[in-house]
Amino acid sequence: MAIYTSRNKTQRGIGLIEVLIAAVVIAIGLLALGLLQGEFMSSSGENKARGEAIKLAEAKLEQFRNNITKTQYDAIASGADPNPIAGSNAIFARSWFITGPTAPDRKNISVKVTWGAGGANETVNMVSEIVWADHGKATDYSTGGTGLSARLHSPNNNSSQTPNKQFEPGTGTDLGDGSGLRKHTTDDGSFFLLDSTGKALIQFTGGAFHTIKGNVFYGNVGSGHNPLITLSPLTNYPVTFSDLAYCVFPVTSGQSDYICYFGGDCTYGGVGCPSGTHTYTTVNGGWYGKVGLLETDSASFHNKKVCFAEDIASEFTLTASATARLYSTQRLDGNNVVVDSEGINQSFACQDFLVVGATGNSNDCHNFQNFSGLSVPSSAVQRTLGPNVSNVSLTENVSSCGNTVTFTIAGGISGDQANLVKIFVNGNSCTSTVANIAYSYSCTITTVNTTTTLTITATGGNVTPDSTVLPVSTSQTSITGPTLIANTLTPVTMAYHITGVISGNSASQVTLSLSGGTCTKALNSDGVTYSYDCAITSTPMTVTINATGGNVILAKGGVASVSLTDVANVGGPNFVAATPASMNYTITGTIAGSQANSVIFTMSNPGSCSNNNNGTYTCTITSWPGTVTINATGGNVSPFSAPVTLAGMTPVTGPIFNADNLASCTVTVTGNINKGTGNGAQDPGHNNVDVNYSKSSPNGTGICTKTATSGNIHTYSCNVGTVNNSGNVTISGTKVTVDILGPPNPVPVSCTSNMLVLTGPNLITTN
Repeated sequence: MAIYTSRNKTQRGIGLIEVLIAAVVIAIGLLALGLLQGEFMSSSGENKARGEAIKLAEAKLEQFRNNITKTQYDAIASGADPNPIAGSNAIFARSWFITGPTAPDRKNISVKVTWGAGGANETVNMVSEIVWADHGKATDYSTGGTGLSARLHSPNNNSSQTPNKQFEPGTGTDLGDGSGLRKHTTDDGSFFLLDSTGKALIQFTGGAFHTIKGNVFYGNVGSGHNPLITLSPLTNYPVTFSDLAYCVFPVTSGQSDYICYFGGDCTYGGVGCPSGTHTYTTVNGGWYGKVGLLETDSASFHNKKVCFAEDIASEFTLTASATARLYSTQRLDGNNVVVDSEGINQSFACQDFLVVGATGNSNDCHNFQNFSGLSVPSSAVQRTLGPNVSNVSLTENVSSCGNTVTFTIAGGISGDQANLVKIFVNGNSCTSTVANIAYSYSCTITTVNTTTTLTITATGGNVTPDSTVLPVSTSQTSITGPTLIANTLTPVTMAYHITGVISGNSASQVTLSLSGGTCTKALNSDGVTYSYDCAITSTPMTVTINATGGNVILAKGGVASVSLTDVANVGGPNFVAATPASMNYTITGTIAGSQANSVIFTMSNPGSCSNNNNGTYTCTITSWPGTVTINATGGNVSPFSAPVTLAGMTPVTGPIFNADNLASCTVTVTGNINKGTGNGAQDPGHNNVDVNYSKSSPNGTGICTKTATSGNIHTYSCNVGTVNNSGNVTISGTKVTVDILGPPNPVPVSCTSNMLVLTGPNLITTN
């Protein structure tokens, strides 16, 4: 019998070397993990600091963009925060640098934020550009993307609003203009513009809606001696508006036509207004603002120019980089002075846009003069309303369709009430002047060349005739208008009372007098001011209130002349009579331009001035009330000196200086040559009619060239050459005389750019 035995192997544990190796591996892993966590924390801190730096830079840029007044905009200058800015985990320093490129004038802003040890070794830079624009009547378009990120609200006077309404599809009546849009009127009389789904695009609360229609074209000027000029539809740049209107572009598939719809006012009735009685908010005509082209990402405006009528008429760019056209109505007072802006309340057709190539200050727009099928109005389309004229809704204005012609109408005004007459041509105001007690008027109107008649209307002073229809022809653009007679129908005298106020601590010492009348004064209940009453019995005329004693002066903005018409009680000037006292005056003003910091300021009277090197200057003086002169030198500054009135108050706002002019520039002077109205007057194109120039600083003379335009109108162009800043150019010639009602002669030169094109005087041919 066999016996088997077994023996188990002895069990062994982990060796010391193995333990040590495992510990080393784990330690290396933990160390790497710790380093990685440190990197994460450091990176997170840096990202947080960088984010704070970006926010600080953006905040400063927004601060500059929020300078909403012209004075605040002009005051933007380079600088830095006086103290460090404490962040969550870093200390920041912020500075900014401002430059002022031109054409158009704007401000480039570069904001720099630094932080970190070792001399601030971390940096964020942000750059932006701003341009001043009147945000009350315009739209700022951004320079890329959709182009509307900088859009500003338009004051549309409640003529329209953005609705949030949905109607049943098919609601309303198709407009029939190819847009596919529909018009719907609700029970309360409101108008809605609807799309095909019934969605309300815009609501017109003024009672009517109008349109602006036109086309967008691309003009190409080929190369070579006789370049081929072509015109084609352009759909890359959508048509847009300042606000609260609605544009369709294109209207016709494959074309570039557009229609913009906006609200109008029916307070006074007119075309497009509903019948019956409706209650609307008075909107003073309705919408005004800009209609223009919008840059997109797919097509850049780089090296392209949006042309307007003034650019097409000239070889030089006159509207800078404008891409939109402003529409507005101007309200005139009895002196033909603009007192208010209102909505246009009228439809406009043939409002074409033209985009061509551009190089520097020149452009290709002028190659499209008289181009068939193109109707490009100016950069501002205005309707003018005379005094007391109701803003009636008008029919579509097609004055921009086809070629245009400018007519000049002149005539005389006689009679003892000639000074009361106001004249208009087709609703546009005319200019009246007086020389040697003889009154005359001059009217200028640009209209379509198919116009056959113009209407001259006159008001005031019992004027006759009050309306005259004149036949016109493009062959005779200078027209003799009717002689207007403004006589008192029956010699009438009236008892006039002219009243006003005398203020100041010396008001009691003032004596008033009136030739042909008497003046009295009485102390008012405040025990300080006096009221006066000057009585005169007279026919309508102009009288002067004379004031003496108490160092009396006219109140700010007042005039001593008073016009007596058919109103018995007339407001007279106010006076101030104050005892002079010596005061410490501080005069602060602005100095703009790239060379502003190099200008040195002095005063004509004992006093001191300093350039603050931030776009401002400060002068101090101890003086009696009066006038002192601020002098400026260096940096091609303009003007060289300017007066300041010290009138018992401080601080005082000083004159504005500009140190951006060049020492000299190359000048071209252009103007019109019109045929005179006298017997035997030469045609402008006759060989006997010559135009020449003489210039000063430096002195020189030369001959100008003539170019025929239309009818009996020619233009002249004088290549003057180099003229020093503040020099001038005088235009003269043979068989011509200078129209004194036109631009001044000599023509002043202010060198704001290397090449200037200046408008010279209008010339009239003689016999």
